[in-house]
Amino acid sequence: MGSKMAPHWVSDTRVEVDHTLCPQYDSFSERGKMYCEYACLPYVGAVGEGIAPGVKMDVVREADNEGPCTKALEMKE
Repeated sequence: MGSKMAPHWVSDTRVEVDHTLCPQYDSFSERGKMYCEYACLPYVGAVGEGIAPGVKMDVVREADNEGPCTKALEMKE
């Protein structure tokens, strides 16, 4: 159980991550409402930026009916 992700480096300082499995997305989809901006995104941002203060999380593509979101982590200058 848990999320599965496929990272794609787009530069030396930025990686974009596609979810190949996201249980939260599946649960939200079943209920017909995406709660990612309230549940998942604040948590992921806080964890990523808290563990590595030199990193910033960014949402490349929001979750929608087509699939889970794509997030990015980028090293701050």
